[in-house]
Amino acid sequence: MKYKICLILVFLFSFSTIEAVPKEKVATEIEGQVREISSFVENGVKVEYKTSTDDELVLKELKHNISKSFPEKNITCDEEQITGADNSMDIQANIYVEDNNTIVEIKIINYNKEITISDLMKDLSQLKSKNSDGIKYFQYIKGKINYKDKILETINNRLAMENISTLDAYNGYVGTANLYDGEKVNFAISCYDTGSYLIMGTPIIFATY
Repeated sequence: MKYKICLILVFLFSFSTIEAVPKEKVATEIEGQVREISSFVENGVKVEYKTSTDDELVLKELKHNISKSFPEKNITCDEEQITGADNSMDIQANIYVEDNNTIVEIKIINYNKEITISDLMKDLSQLKSKNSDGIKYFQYIKGKINYKDKILETINNRLAMENISTLDAYNGYVGTANLYDGEKVNFAISCYDTGSYLIMGTPIIFATY
């Protein structure tokens, strides 16, 4: 139930925050600050786009690209989805047809603290189709924090956020803000039996938390 609540809240925030291509420099700065004030848990990137190429050809191309870039992963494939995973990373590509276009969503979630969002973006660029349009990128990082009461103040001081808006959630709270250059971000503080966690994404958080 708590995951559904979080997804609904992020969905509501996303209408006012989504942009076509978030700036990688901004995402890198956010990641650096989150890593400084928390213990790394995971980070992730996602791309969405459409292409006029037939869905079967797109699926074949993506399977080839993923298998080539991640030969050590256990890659599985059906008519609409490709997945690959090991202890350090999850990869997933979803494909469907809409209005005579093939719609593609590729996401990589990483659990290795040595790998950065910039590294994942490079991987992502090797996976997506060459013939693509309407590209949208999403990036996030998640860390474990020792305290939550002053975490928003700490984030604000480090990232100089403006127009901060928060909403209480089942196990913490979620919020939106603008950074110094106008870039929009979503963030969440979640508390579980295992501890408290901070997650920040630009322009939205695409993972459950």
